[in-house]
Amino acid sequence: MPIFSHPTLGRVLFVHIPKCAGSSVCWGLMRNGFELDKMSTDAQPHPLYVDYRGWGSFNYKFTVVREPLDRFCSMLRYRQDLSNGKLKNEEIDAFAIDALNTERAKLDRVWGQHIPPQVEYHCDDMEFFRLEDGFEAVQKRLRLNTPFPTSNVSDSKVNVSFLSHATVRRVKEFYKDDYEKFGY
Repeated sequence: MPIFSHPTLGRVLFVHIPKCAGSSVCWGLMRNGFELDKMSTDAQPHPLYVDYRGWGSFNYKFTVVREPLDRFCSMLRYRQDLSNGKLKNEEIDAFAIDALNTERAKLDRVWGQHIPPQVEYHCDDMEFFRLEDGFEAVQKRLRLNTPFPTSNVSDSKVNVSFLSHATVRRVKEFYKDDYEKFGY
């Protein structure tokens, strides 16, 4: 969870929601004169709102959100990449349903950080931008001159077609608050 300092904007909190282009945003901010002030710990690279609300005041807080089903498929691609070929395409649907049905505390560190709904990272005094709308609005709001780079692109081809209709329904149910809050 990066905290940045900027000469004119002051202290800025960027809430990096996993699989929502956070690495691209961080690199983009640093390329545009933002200095990294504090980063989350390795033990908790993606703190939820309840974790970062005590980190002091900020001049500006923002995050980037992503359509929940697309975000979930991105998580699956990431997991498949991490498995070095051990998670086969034909196992994706079963893996997905198992992750959604497992109590979060029992999930491994990666899933425990990646699977929470986006609303758990967000608070009402934070501006959000939808990844699907592009980065132009973020760049305009923060007065950035250099475009954001693209990073962490997966080689995996996993997409919604790898999931059964029942799994898609379960994903939409699991992330129903994201669909409502962020207008998807």
